[in-house]
Amino acid sequence: MSASNKVVVARERILFPNLCPVCLSAGPSSVQSITSDYGKLSGYYVLFTTRKHLVMQIALCTSCARKERRLQKYSSTLTVFGLLAAVGVAVSYNLGGMAWVLGIAFCAPGILLSELIGKPVRVGRYDANSVELAFKSSAYAEQFRALNQSQ
Repeated sequence: MSASNKVVVARERILFPNLCPVCLSAGPSSVQSITSDYGKLSGYYVLFTTRKHLVMQIALCTSCARKERRLQKYSSTLTVFGLLAAVGVAVSYNLGGMAWVLGIAFCAPGILLSELIGKPVRVGRYDANSVELAFKSSAYAEQFRALNQSQ
C-alpha cells in the first residue's frame, strides 16, 4: 500500500465511509474484524512475551466479505500445508538445521496470499491518541480522510 493511502486519525472517534473498502459499493452490510500489524508489549514471562493488538470493525459488502473470508481460509490452509510439507521433507531427507529454510519457502505462498492480496484495510502503528490506517483503494482513503478531518 502506498504512502498516499495511509491516513493517521485521532483514536477517540473514527468514522468510516458508508462504502465497501474493496469494491466501493454503497451500504456495506457485513462486519469484519481487523487487528493491528503492530502490537504493544503487554507482558513478558519466563520463555515468551505477550503483545496486545488494536482490534477494529470494518464494514464490507456481503460478496467482498465472503471473498475475504475465503481468501483467509486458503492462505491459512496453504501455510499449514507448507509447514507440514517442510517438516516432512526435512525429516525424510534428514536436513536438520536446514528445516527452517524449507519452512520459510513452503509457507511463503500462504503468507504472501494473506498479506499482499487480502486485507483491504490495515491498522498500522497506534498509540493512546492516534491510529494509522492504510487502505488498498486510494478513492476510499480519500473519502476516509475527508470524513475524519471534519471532526
